[in-house]
Formats: sequence, C-alpha cells, structure tokens
Amino acid sequence: KQNSHDVNFTRSYVFSLYFRSTAQDCSVPVGGPNMHLSENDIFTTHFENGSEVTFVCDVGYASAGGARKITCTAGTWSQVSLKCESKYLHSFFAHCMAFCFAVVTCEPPPQVENASPFTPQRDSYSYRNVVKYKCQKDFTLNGSSSLTCSENGHFTPDPPKCIKVICEDPNIANAHWESGARPPYGYKEFVVFRCNTGFVMEGRPGLTCTIDGQWSPKPPICKLPTTVKPTTTTTTHRPKRTSPSGRVLQRMTLCSRMA
Repeated sequence: KQNSHDVNFTRSYVFSLYFRSTAQDCSVPVGGPNMHLSENDIFTTHFENGSEVTFVCDVGYASAGGARKITCTAGTWSQVSLKCESKYLHSFFAHCMAFCFAVVTCEPPPQVENASPFTPQRDSYSYRNVVKYKCQKDFTLNGSSSLTCSENGHFTPDPPKCIKVICEDPNIANAHWESGARPPYGYKEFVVFRCNTGFVMEGRPGLTCTIDGQWSPKPPICKLPTTVKPTTTTTTHRPKRTSPSGRVLQRMTLCSRMA
C-alpha cells in the first residue's frame, strides 16, 4: 500500500515540474515616474522567469523610499515600489532651482536614411534613455547602432549611416574564380581566385570586401614565371706543341658561355 506522504510528495514534485515548464518569461518592464532601468538591464529585451531588474532615479531625482528591484514571475513583473522625488523639493534654494533648471530630456533623434524607424518611439526621452537603429535589407550600418540621451540634452554619439557597400569585380588578368561569393560583391563577402595554368600568383588568393568598398588585401597578380637560360660548357682543343726535350704538350681550355 502506497504511503500518503509519498503520494503528496509525488504530486508536489509533478506540480513543481509543470509550473517550471509552463512559466512564462517577461518583456521589458516599465518603471514609475522619473526613473529608468540600471545599466546592467537597459539593453536586455527578454527576461526569463525568476529574473530581477533594478530601477534607478533619473538625474536630479533621489529615492524617496521603496524597493529598487522587481521580479519576473510567470510572465508578470512585481509592482514597482520605488519612489523618485526631486533632490531640491524640500529646500528653498532647490525650489528656486526648479524654476531655473529643467530635468534633462532629449528630443527624438533623427531618422536615418535606409534604416528602419529607431526604437523605442517616444515624444521625448529622459537622461540615459537609449534608442537603437537597424538598417534595411542590403544596407550596412556604418557607426553606432545605439544612441544615448546625455546630460546636455542631446543624443550621443552621432547617428549612424546605412550605406550600400559594393566592391567592384577584381578582374584579375590570367586568373579565374575558384570559390566564395559571386558578383555583385557586398560588405564582408569573401572570394578566392586562382591563376590560370602556366601562371604564378604574387599576393594572396583570398579577398574580402571592406566597408569602404575596397578589397583587402589588394588583388594578386598572375604572371608568367621567370625563366633562367641554362649554362653550357664546351671544350676547346689547341694545336699540339713540342717541348725542347721532344715531348708533346697539349693544353685543354674550358670555356663557359651562355647558350
């Protein structure tokens, strides 16, 4: 007979496994007024069940109580209890400053030609808010994909450009395509050439199309090999001469000449 304790334990274990397998993840949480996600969380767009994120007060604001962290549970974030109030709210000097200086905000950055609309789209952005750019198909991002609202009320760095990178066909004389990309050649595409039979390559066979539309390294050269004429040796016999003693003298001279 099965023990009731074992049955309860089994049910609890099965329920726990089911809960963990069906628990949903969370999207980016929305904080309260005058706050933003910390640097560690601001670039994350997907949070697993059980994840924690931290909110911090904007420039010119300070915590007035409440927890800075919230938790993702089964697809829902716990309530944001952090309160952010102006640092100068309770002082006369700060009250004056509140009229003289506004909280740092940034106007929306410009749209980039040949890029999708930046995200997220808002009417204005708080200090350290981040927007991201993404180029359309067949265009390459030249610059930073992320811009941040800075303390001077402008997004930094400068917006990127979306350019169409095309490298011209190398047209290497006395060579042929062996492997890799085919024309038209786009950014980072790689191609390998080989010299035709009887030709020798000077340079590297593999080329990569760079952001400025040039090949790296420079295309190789295929040329005929340099031939060296062989050296031949001939033997020259001079006429016989007789010594005073009557002996025959014979001199053999080796002459080298180029064929």
